[in-house]
Amino acid sequence: MCKKGEHRPTIAYGAAKFNPTNKNELSAPTTYLSRKCSQYYPTVMVDEYNTTKICNGCGNRLHGVKYPITTKEGKRSYREIRGLKWCSSTRCRHFTNRDKNAALNIRRIFIEGRPHCLSRNCSGRAKGKYSLLINQPLGVQDEIKIMKSVSEEVIICQ
Repeated sequence: MCKKGEHRPTIAYGAAKFNPTNKNELSAPTTYLSRKCSQYYPTVMVDEYNTTKICNGCGNRLHGVKYPITTKEGKRSYREIRGLKWCSSTRCRHFTNRDKNAALNIRRIFIEGRPHCLSRNCSGRAKGKYSLLINQPLGVQDEIKIMKSVSEEVIICQ
């Protein structure tokens, strides 16, 4: 993979090993991929605790984004947009992709060490669960526009 004399990058790999959480989800081959990475590159396993929940920019808790739906019974309910998070701090105030945020936090932990807001004994800013509610029903195109505004690097497959 690297030619003789070239710099070999170190891979910071999330150490989570868990099953899928939603119905009809397939598990990702994380163990296989981590082994393959470690065969060719130096690989460091990084604890993923709170990396998807804490903003990589400011350290505040990220919130889910929900939109209204009408159930078959005619009741109004809210559904969370999977993977889309909102940082409500006055420093950031932005939408972010959950997985991209986690990757940036894993990178930060690898380079700088684990900040307090990502530690298991963190108290204060990471507490509480809130959601951003979008007042109008969203179609698929609206969700795609929101995801594209989060990052030009996000690829949406339908």
